[in-house]
Amino acid sequence: MALMVCAVSSLAASVGGGFYFMQKQKDEERMKNIKDMAYNQLKFIGFSECNFKGTELNKRLDIDNNEDTPNLIIKSFAIPEGYSFRTFPQSDKKGNSFTYKGPAFVRCADKTIKSFIIYKGSSYNPGDSMGSP
Repeated sequence: MALMVCAVSSLAASVGGGFYFMQKQKDEERMKNIKDMAYNQLKFIGFSECNFKGTELNKRLDIDNNEDTPNLIIKSFAIPEGYSFRTFPQSDKKGNSFTYKGPAFVRCADKTIKSFIIYKGSSYNPGDSMGSP
C-alpha cells in the first residue's frame, strides 16, 4: 500500500513538474516573440500587468501619432531602438516624468506609469510626428 502511494505521488510530481517546465518554455517563447515584434516591426508593446500580461497596447511607431497616447496603466513594455518612452505617474501626462530609451524590454516597471508619450529620438518636440527624422 505504501509503495502504491509513493508511486502515485511520484507520478503526480512528474506530471506537475512537466507542466511547469512546458509553461515556462511557452512563456519564454512568448517573451521572445514580443521582443522581436517590438524591435523588428518598430512597435511599442505595453501591458497593464507585469510579465507582459493583462490588457495589451500595441502601437506601430512608424505610423501612429505620438500625441495620441491613452491613459492606461503600463507595468511591462518593449520599445525599439531609436525611440523613447516618457512616462508619468498620473493620468493626462501629469507628475514628474521618467524616460526609458529604446531598446528597452521591461518585464515589471518599478515606477508607476499611468500616462505616457512615445517619440522618436532622445528629445521630445511637441508637434513632430514619430516618423519624422
